[in-house]
Amino acid sequence: MTSNHSAATPATEALADGQPVTVVVQDGRWGLRPATTVLLVGRAAGGPVADCCCPFINFHTTQEAAEAYRRAHPGMTGRLFGQTAAVQAARQAFGGLLDPSNPQEERTQ
Repeated sequence: MTSNHSAATPATEALADGQPVTVVVQDGRWGLRPATTVLLVGRAAGGPVADCCCPFINFHTTQEAAEAYRRAHPGMTGRLFGQTAAVQAARQAFGGLLDPSNPQEERTQ
């Protein structure tokens, strides 16, 4: 993702260990703090996307915390992303939606 501003914005709290995770956008580069942060993208079988995916997409401050979360949810399948891969996946999923220098035009019907 790209951005024309420097900012550090709290994104969420890591669910597995309750530690804060911060998404940092600085000089057009995205990163996560703490540096050990990973993203677990999981899915449970069946139902609407909001029910089977959204509850299982979480930041964790360590890979070990993410693995503990995965073990605690045996009906979930998922993939663990390091920071670089998480940013690349966000680019594919959301495109320019998160880029403040690329505002989306309002669509009218």
